[in-house]
This record gives sequence, structure tokens and C-alpha cells, in this order.
Amino acid sequence: VMSIYEDQAGVMWFGTFGGGVNKFDPNQQKFALYRDVPSGENGLQGMGIWAFLEDSEGILWVGTYDAGLNRYDHASGEWRNYTADSSDPSALPSESIVSLYEDSSGTIWLGTTDAGIAKYDREEDSFTQYEAPPWVLDIYEDSRGQIWIGGFGGLGKLDRETGDIQ
Repeated sequence: VMSIYEDQAGVMWFGTFGGGVNKFDPNQQKFALYRDVPSGENGLQGMGIWAFLEDSEGILWVGTYDAGLNRYDHASGEWRNYTADSSDPSALPSESIVSLYEDSSGTIWLGTTDAGIAKYDREEDSFTQYEAPPWVLDIYEDSRGQIWIGGFGGLGKLDRETGDIQ
């Protein structure tokens, strides 16, 4: 098990390395398994699950080791997968998402193993990449609204105006 997350309804999500996602509903005392489905089908993409986040709109985000970012809508039961595309600067910058965070303004931040951090723009359905040391394992917004980045490269603070990391 690589990651554990409890959503707003009290459902537990367990990300594994190679076994997909296990979902445990304590009210029903049942497990459900989400495994990698062929590309183009409605379902989880990727088997190595590093990170979870349920955002303020009730969407579950799932970061994978090698298949980008998955988005799960509880209401519709629909999955959507975002993948990296080096020819598109607004695409997800990496297939390896190891941390997820939603700041106080509702912005989703993603930490990667190899492409720094990225910010998701809901209105444009696009990503903005910020250069950072590799393996961004944690992202946090402090009480002043500053974004902090922690990982194998050390500690950094993002300047939202310039995009620089100190």
C-alpha cells in the first residue's frame, strides 16, 4: 500500500503499487477494487497509486506512478484520465504524480517525480508547470497563502507572481 485516504463520506481509499485502488465503505463493510482498464474505457488508468485528494467539489483525484492523473466523479461514476504530452504546454507535465493538494482558493496542485509541480486550472481544464527539484512529495499552503514544496530536493516556496521557487 502506497497511499491511504479517507474521503468526506468516510470511505477509505487504498492505493497500491501494482494492484490499483481498493475502496472500503465502512457502512457496508465491503471492499471494491478499481484496476487499470484499457485506454479509452471508463475506469482507472494505471496501477501504481501514489496520491489521493477529494477536492471541495467532491471530485476524487488519483495520482499514479506511470499513468498520469485520474479524476473520479462520485455522482456520475465517471473516470477521466489526464496524461502528459510534451508537445502541449497546457497538458499534464508528467505521468508520475506523487502528491496532490487543494489550496484555499480551490486550486489543485500536483507534485511529480520528474517535472516539478503543476497547477490545474478548472475553467480551462489545463495545467501550468513550475520548475522544482524532483520528487515533490508534499505541497502545503500556509496561513499567508504561500505555497511550500517539500521533497527529495529539499524545501521550496513558490512565488505565485513569478513562478520561481526559492
